[in-house]
Amino acid sequence: MESKKILIIEDDVNFRQLLVKTFGGGGGYEVYEASDGQSGLALAKQGGFAVILTDLKMPNMDGLTLIRELVASQPQVPNGPIVVLSSMVEDYVREEASRIGAKAFFNKHTMEPAELVENVGKIIEDNPLEKK
Repeated sequence: MESKKILIIEDDVNFRQLLVKTFGGGGGYEVYEASDGQSGLALAKQGGFAVILTDLKMPNMDGLTLIRELVASQPQVPNGPIVVLSSMVEDYVREEASRIGAKAFFNKHTMEPAELVENVGKIIEDNPLEKK
């Protein structure tokens, strides 16, 4: 089975490395990473990611702006769903992320890595582009 590409956009280097190990090691994904919204957007525009995981509070471009940009300019090879992984868990933040295009929202301080991999796997499976 071909490994799926995942893009992780997270400015906290320790948390990003944990995600890279979690998804790249036992998770079986081909992991790409970015440390801020602007570089994450540049990578995402290459397309072909099964899922994009993003934080919201980042330098150079916040996560909500990143989501808006991604939704407004889909690359030639489409990306899969956008999943927010953030400590900003207020209802209005979740609602705004969902309204502008995030498929799911997880609290990065309470989500166990194995649970995150399982949830992201289900989100990818439910994506119509993956069923083609």
